Amino acid sequence: ENGPTNAQSRLRLFGQSEDKVRVTLFRDNHAWCPYCQKVWLFLEEKQVPYRVAKVTMRCYGPKEKWYLQKVPNGMLPAVEIDGRLVTESDEILAQLEANFGPLTCPMRSITELRRLERQLFSAW
Repeated sequence: ENGPTNAQSRLRLFGQSEDKVRVTLFRDNHAWCPYCQKVWLFLEEKQVPYRVAKVTMRCYGPKEKWYLQKVPNGMLPAVEIDGRLVTESDEILAQLEANFGPLTCPMRSITELRRLERQLFSAW
């Protein structure tokens, strides 16, 4: 569906045709994973056309076999950009910037941002 940005949307085109979609985002079913969310937010902010494939988080059950064949450790998120698989949210963001340009405020010190992210999540 090319619907609004919500957990149910499986296709976001931003006015482009479906043949222009270069990215598939593999994320959790309910959009609760913060690492998936930061990738999702990048795609939305940049209006990069993308597909969504939903994957079960381990805390809710076993991972889908098709996903484990693609990402053997089962970690989320993952993306395919032009058929090339990228895992780890920071690396995904770096590859998205390389392919689609930076946000209006490009990522500068990933180390500092990662430290703040870990501090925030450990308090949660």
